[in-house]
Amino acid sequence: MEDVWLVPNIGVGTRVLIQRGPLAGLEAWVEDRHGPATALLRLDFIGQAAAVNVSVEDLELV
Repeated sequence: MEDVWLVPNIGVGTRVLIQRGPLAGLEAWVEDRHGPATALLRLDFIGQAAAVNVSVEDLELV
């Protein structure tokens, strides 16, 4: 029997809210996915942009 994982339907271009960690409470956009568990996010804040890798378990769709 093969293992089955639930993968949130969070694709490129999706707007998300970071739920946990030092960036909790910030909204971001998904730029890319790295496997079933990690998303590369673009954050726009204080006139600057940043990209971070975050576990999809820490994200919520906006």
